Amino acid sequence: MPSAPTETDQKLAADVAALRAELSHEFTGLAEFKGAVRNDLRRIKGIRATLLLAALSFAGWIIADQASLGTQVKGLDRRVDEVKERLDRFESKIEARFDRLEKKLDAVIERTAPKAP
Repeated sequence: MPSAPTETDQKLAADVAALRAELSHEFTGLAEFKGAVRNDLRRIKGIRATLLLAALSFAGWIIADQASLGTQVKGLDRRVDEVKERLDRFESKIEARFDRLEKKLDAVIERTAPKAP
């Protein structure tokens, strides 16, 4: 027949029950902490995905902008070449006009110069 529990047995049983309650409370706290960590990780993953999408979008925008700038630069190069050609033609016309004016001036100077005896 089993004997009646002694005072030490009862005290030990109470301590074990208290420990069990404390451990249960701690495990509940750990479960809540684990849930909070999971929520934080989900938020971090969402932020990471958003930042990655923003970075890729920015890179795509830069690439598209570079292509657009390249086209604009080519157009500007053509315009600069056209302006250079026009300036060259203009310079040639001005030089020709100056040459004609110089010849006319030389002719006027010759006519007005005193003639030697």
